[in-house]
Amino acid sequence: AEAAGVTGPTAAAASNGAAGFGAVLASQTIYTPCDVVTQRVMVASGSGGAAAADASAAHVVRDIWSTSGWSGFYRGFGVTLIAYLPGGSVWWAAYGGARSAASGQQLMPDLAELALAATWASLWTVAVTSPLDVLKTRVQLAPSRVAPPVLTIGRELLRSEGF
Repeated sequence: AEAAGVTGPTAAAASNGAAGFGAVLASQTIYTPCDVVTQRVMVASGSGGAAAADASAAHVVRDIWSTSGWSGFYRGFGVTLIAYLPGGSVWWAAYGGARSAASGQQLMPDLAELALAATWASLWTVAVTSPLDVLKTRVQLAPSRVAPPVLTIGRELLRSEGF
């Protein structure tokens, strides 16, 4: 950011936002398969009957592997990135910008400054990402072998749940 002539809180927000983006991209590569398995286990165990008997993580992993291979573990990866990349970027940008703006002001103790910056960042992140997280979960739990398009799921979600 400073190489582009941006300084102060804006530079802190930009560099922290870029770092958050990179961190989310790396972590979701590992987290998404775990999330897919966890979501399937929760749905199967809550449904009762024969599905509940097959609700172990090991069974779900074998089922995903046998029906879809590696791609089954990354079902919804694109929409997961759509849901979480803005969150990582927004949180770290808001936090870094707020910390930078407050530093040197001597308006409050460091702990209060941290708490205020984290609260500000969390409010923005939840507002941006909560709807996207619901959409991501619906894509991961879509019953067919090939998930319907994200926009189709999104329209159905809006129709059934509203905004």
